[in-house]
Amino acid sequence: MIDAECGIVLEAISVFHIARGDALGSYLVSEYKLASRKPRPMISVTTIAEILRVVHRKKYKAYEIETVKRLLGKAYHFVPVLDEIVEEFALLGAATDLNGEPRYSSKVWVAATCSAIAKGTRKAALLTCDSDYLAFKKQGLQVEYVDPSPYRKGFASIA
Repeated sequence: MIDAECGIVLEAISVFHIARGDALGSYLVSEYKLASRKPRPMISVTTIAEILRVVHRKKYKAYEIETVKRLLGKAYHFVPVLDEIVEEFALLGAATDLNGEPRYSSKVWVAATCSAIAKGTRKAALLTCDSDYLAFKKQGLQVEYVDPSPYRKGFASIA
């Protein structure tokens, strides 16, 4: 469990479930007190890009895209690209490659964002519904994995 003082970094799949208000998203908001948590949950630039990629693929109109951006900005703290994140990206990416568990760059970027925050100004944990992120625990990242399978009934495709 993630303690109350710990910052939370979310990845795109979790954000989609929260935005939909489905059973899994509702569980995450309730269990981790995301709506009232201080500081607000954080998302990386990669998470923003992944969300906007889906929005563009679904051919949202310009005003709808702006609405999505505005709502993301209200709900989450955007973590800008920092030198520390770039360095963590290189270290985590190399470590998972060398362990025989290479990960997509977007996942390494989210993990690097969380790792840089945790090594810097505050305690941070990655809250995820994607088991691929568990590989980063070997590098010391606090990963809180929520198995989505009990919530699968009624899941619609995210993409």
